[in-house]
Amino acid sequence: LALPSSERYNKTLQNAEDISEASEGLIQFCKNKGLSSHDSTFCGLCVEEIAVASLQNSIKKVEKKNYSIDLRVLHEDGSITIMLRDNGLHFDPNEWLEMYANEDPMRCIGVKYVIRQAKDVHYTSTLGLNVVVIKI
Repeated sequence: LALPSSERYNKTLQNAEDISEASEGLIQFCKNKGLSSHDSTFCGLCVEEIAVASLQNSIKKVEKKNYSIDLRVLHEDGSITIMLRDNGLHFDPNEWLEMYANEDPMRCIGVKYVIRQAKDVHYTSTLGLNVVVIKI
């Protein structure tokens, strides 16, 4: 069964400004669904950190006009599932964290926080797209 539109939050992101606006919109969506201020803010942070890292990983090598992130968020049974799908370069946040965490611990602090605090962060590559699913 598909969830009604009132239980979904969808945006297409192409730049840092879009990411920031979507993060703020998601925080409000989560608050409207009854999540605490802390949990709502964490959802927004997840989008901000993972989307910005993906953007930074890809933007120098992918034409800006062709790069996009599809954000899909589902609210079901009191929990939030965030899906970020982009057409940039390979970006697995778990793998990325392992590669760069020891190089400069501050560089990965946001991604590290998301991975440690979320119930699950899962990556898959399908049809040339990166898909990151975060369960809150």
